[in-house]
Amino acid sequence: MLNSCSPGSLRHRDSSRRTGAGTFEVDTGLHRITGPVLILQGTADPLTSQVIRYLPVLPQAQLRWVPGSHHVAPSDAPATVTAQIVRFLRRYPLQP
Repeated sequence: MLNSCSPGSLRHRDSSRRTGAGTFEVDTGLHRITGPVLILQGTADPLTSQVIRYLPVLPQAQLRWVPGSHHVAPSDAPATVTAQIVRFLRRYPLQP
């Protein structure tokens, strides 16, 4: 659960399950995700450095850059985002 949604003050209520890293804190429970994860990040997003912190916590994560996109890449570059998702799902089909 989040105490606040203002940037710079995101905190997880259970402080024993988080690691501090910069502006936001990453919930350490993310390591339990064992399947592939696609992270799409806009190159013009001012929070770009924040997403990098998830890579060590999510061992199956793949970071893909969306050139010129800001914080909401699907709005900025819908065709690029769709192509990245389709490529990812073809490589890692959903399991029933």
